[in-house]
Amino acid sequence: TMKLFRAVPRATAPTPDIAHTRQTSLRAPSNVPYLVDNLWEALRPDNMPSRRHAAYASPTPELALANASASTIGDESRTAYLVFEVSIKGAFKLAHLTVTDARYHSDIRQLPKAILDVLGKDFSALPMAERIAVAPLFMPYMTKEDIQALAASTPLVRDCLDKARAVSTFWKSARTTPCEVSAGELFFELATDSAYHLLALE
Repeated sequence: TMKLFRAVPRATAPTPDIAHTRQTSLRAPSNVPYLVDNLWEALRPDNMPSRRHAAYASPTPELALANASASTIGDESRTAYLVFEVSIKGAFKLAHLTVTDARYHSDIRQLPKAILDVLGKDFSALPMAERIAVAPLFMPYMTKEDIQALAASTPLVRDCLDKARAVSTFWKSARTTPCEVSAGELFFELATDSAYHLLALE
């Protein structure tokens, strides 16, 4: 049976009756470049969750605690959190990465390099209108539909997307079921009518 766990600050620990629903507002990427975030969203398979609407979890209580307290300095970091089991009611999509944080994925280096290769060293010499047409790739919150529409009307963007599809391994290396022996980043996206509760561990 698949189990997921989250660690939350002890001071703000929720009660089991609180239903957590899908995050509807877009989460801005804080640990990856906008370009990479946009390309990941454009290349995301239908069975994978959107990072922009995702919640994060871990396959074991120990990993949940380690991930939550990783950025907290001091011996008291682990006592500042409580670990809960995630009980999901309804449909959801899940991705379990092979790296502990998306910012460590090889795409972070490979995708910008690949896109710059497509744009070429003469990109700055192109007419402004052509450069502006490519600029949205570097803006936050571009949707899959936005980028597909842009690629359909702009050959240079289409070439960028084709190159990204050939180079990117982010979704190809992600699992759709959690692996208990992997400390990789794990995130899930709820369906619009789904929710999860945090249950205290016995």
